[in-house]
Amino acid sequence: MVTELYVERLVAGGSGLAQLDGMKVFVPFAAPQERILARIRVRKRDYAIAEIRDIIEPSPLRVSPPCPHYPDRCGGCQLQHISYPGQLIAKKLIVNDALQHIGKVFVPVTNIADGEAWHYRNKTQYPVARQDEVRIGFFRRGTHHVTDIPVCLLHPPGFDSLRKVALAAIREHESAYDEKYHQGNIRHLILRRGDDGVMVLLVTREENVSSGLVDAIAAQSSVTGIVQSV
Repeated sequence: MVTELYVERLVAGGSGLAQLDGMKVFVPFAAPQERILARIRVRKRDYAIAEIRDIIEPSPLRVSPPCPHYPDRCGGCQLQHISYPGQLIAKKLIVNDALQHIGKVFVPVTNIADGEAWHYRNKTQYPVARQDEVRIGFFRRGTHHVTDIPVCLLHPPGFDSLRKVALAAIREHESAYDEKYHQGNIRHLILRRGDDGVMVLLVTREENVSSGLVDAIAAQSSVTGIVQSV
């Protein structure tokens, strides 16, 4: 079913919210104040999920996403089609909605301070997987297929080079998790940037972890510590 919708605003998770015959319709990658042609993909008792077929009147907040992997190849972010000032407004409204409608807390939500539009995250969690080969990356949207994204625009640039070091060391010294057969040791690589450097967390299935992997990561000048979580 293809129908015309008017997108009112963004909700938690990044989808646009529209109304159809009194029913809420969530539209991924839509933008506020735009009119679209959409196909209803999932229909439940009190809501539906639709996908954009055509944009009749684009939102004033819509921009061309700079990442070539957005939105389908990588599921790591949801708002690159919205201008940065628009993202700040949307996030403020989402927080306000969560406080009032879920938490029943009525407090004024201040504007989000304007900061860096890119490379602003200080933590990234990468799934580690053996599929056709060992990969460290992000899940393709809506799947558990890990896609290697060489350069991410949201996390610190140093994370990309550190991830390459970890990938090479896992291929040489360790085993990556195979979700199909539930085998392999390394499941996630988590990087967190602090004031003095990067903390690395290795999430494993087994208590033991290769010293070769640990030594390769520890040799990087940006790394301040390594933690294992079994």
